[in-house]
Amino acid sequence: MASITKRGKKYRALVRKKGVTRCKAFQTKSAARTWATRIEAELDQASTGSRLPVKGWTMASLIDRYVDDVKLNSY
Repeated sequence: MASITKRGKKYRALVRKKGVTRCKAFQTKSAARTWATRIEAELDQASTGSRLPVKGWTMASLIDRYVDDVKLNSY
């Protein structure tokens, strides 16, 4: 289950599920809830053996996605 907390002017969404922790900051509470719901669904899919589609992904797009996630998760 996700936890949404207000930290200053931003909202922090924290998802802990099956040994995995993900955290991200947002400008609005609704954006934090939306992200947390999506992450929980992804973690559920991964635990049931379903994999996210990887066709069409390039190494460059994966690196760009990683860099974007790291920038957004930094406080």
